[in-house]
Amino acid sequence: MDALKNIIPEMIEEWEEMQDSYYPDRQQLYGFMTSIIPRLTGVEKVLDICTGVGSLSKKILEGLPGANVTGIDFDDIMLEMAKENLKEFEDYFTPVKKNLWEPDWYSDLPGDFDVVVSSYAIHILPENRRQEIYADVCGLLRKGGFFICLDEVKSSLAEFDNICSDALSRFRQGAGNRELSADWSNYWNRVGKKLGSSNYSQELLKTTYPDGTDTMGTLYDQLTLLGQSGFSDVECFYRDLSIAIYGGMKAEEK
Repeated sequence: MDALKNIIPEMIEEWEEMQDSYYPDRQQLYGFMTSIIPRLTGVEKVLDICTGVGSLSKKILEGLPGANVTGIDFDDIMLEMAKENLKEFEDYFTPVKKNLWEPDWYSDLPGDFDVVVSSYAIHILPENRRQEIYADVCGLLRKGGFFICLDEVKSSLAEFDNICSDALSRFRQGAGNRELSADWSNYWNRVGKKLGSSNYSQELLKTTYPDGTDTMGTLYDQLTLLGQSGFSDVECFYRDLSIAIYGGMKAEEK
């Protein structure tokens, strides 16, 4: 980890460029999410699932002074980058190592978060695990708390799904002219070289995608699973082709 300390600011910048080249309008959608949160009642504690370098957490703290955000991620390097990225909010941001593949990942987290957010992460899980995560998230929220998720989804209609996939592929091809930032594997292999690993991206891939695939799921299924997990008033707040912001409120009677 010491070998990375000097280049962490550079790695944060490259990560942001890579993610922006992978997901259309990523920064604007973060802005939309963070415009929702201050309008909710009494938001003081936020949980950011798979915080990465803390991009969304940073925007939340910029827009909600005095709030506290807990950012969880399974990767030590990501958490170090998040700490650096949010050093101006060090009194309000707590990075915690957690792996969503572990069944008790939530066990020592408080169960009174006002809002739980996630971005571009839960789609990698198989459907049965997503349903379990939604139930876990519901348990971490106070009654009346909100879950807001920005993620990639499939369509129930095959032809529309093909249109969505093609449009996203064209965007990524058009954005892929950055030599360093546009390729996930190259990014992590360069990080790995600093750690003495020649194939770090493959090692990380096995941890990130234990089943070797990215399963996604339809938007309809996500809203249905949320409703089955204790959420009421489930809603899609935004959708553009395969990118959606969806979530719901924890039912008051639960």
